[in-house]
Amino acid sequence: MSWIPFRKQGKKTILDKKTCFEYESNIERLNKVEASTRKVYKEGKKHLESNAALSKMQQRFAQELNVGTSIKETDERLFNITQSLQQTLVHQSELLRELNNNIQKSFVDPMKKFTSNFALVNNAIKRRDQSLSEYTKYNNRREKFLEKESQSGKFDANERYLALAKADFERRNIKLMEELPKFFDCRSTYFMLCFKGLVKSEHDYFSKSREIFEQLAEKVDCPIEQLTEEEYREETSKRLADIRTLSIVG
Repeated sequence: MSWIPFRKQGKKTILDKKTCFEYESNIERLNKVEASTRKVYKEGKKHLESNAALSKMQQRFAQELNVGTSIKETDERLFNITQSLQQTLVHQSELLRELNNNIQKSFVDPMKKFTSNFALVNNAIKRRDQSLSEYTKYNNRREKFLEKESQSGKFDANERYLALAKADFERRNIKLMEELPKFFDCRSTYFMLCFKGLVKSEHDYFSKSREIFEQLAEKVDCPIEQLTEEEYREETSKRLADIRTLSIVG
């Protein structure tokens, strides 16, 4: 969860408007980047789960086709088609597992590793805001001391603490404002590699899937471009109508 910065507490700030604006802009961008990154990572895991479920379904379907060997006795051609389809489904199920393995390595795992960086960045923001709180505390004490006509030794001690707190805050703030934009740039480059890996994995899977189904279509004498989906539905409806003309199903 993102660190809720000190600025959100509505306290009076000792910083100039430019510093506040730069900080708030970077924090707002960081929150958006973190939310979108976590969402992409979550959807990536869902994609793996969907592929795994599809692979299991294809395996079950292939098993059902495989047990229907009694067809061979009445229609050897139909039997050969079911066996070819069964082998193709098993092959595609293997391709799906290969796809998931590639996506896990090239996309999901790298996303998980990048997501872990947000906790470190938010800790740096938290320390910066805590440093600002200390700086503000000693500055407020200084103003109270100055309202008095005479200052005690406590004033001198507060001045030393104030100088240290100011230096610590400025160091942390400068470093944060310099490195957050770099973090965003690195994220873009890193994500580009992840998405290229995802595209390559998907491309390889669909290319191989098309290849094995083209081989299947050729084996069972069913050219892919032979009939359109609409024509297949019409032909199936005609065959079903012929079956229903039989008295035993009429």
